[in-house]
Amino acid sequence: MAEHATAERTRAFWVFDRPLHRDWLFLAGLAAGVAFAVFSVVRPGRPSALVLAYELFWALPGGVMAAGAIGGTIRELYRALRRASG
Repeated sequence: MAEHATAERTRAFWVFDRPLHRDWLFLAGLAAGVAFAVFSVVRPGRPSALVLAYELFWALPGGVMAAGAIGGTIRELYRALRRASG
């Protein structure tokens, strides 16, 4: 698999090096954010409205950040190992 074209890499956003609607890592981050939000709403022991609003506000950015940090690190490590071996 060839490296991405330079024009596509210049449009990169953080570790998401493809257009966001086609990057599986970004989509996984959105899914994780939705899961965080659902967990905040349905978990037992209701927090106050302010705490719930804070958790819901940071759910999607937190999911994207977690997927980017973990998944992006794994993806870049895999690419570096492939470049070194081939």
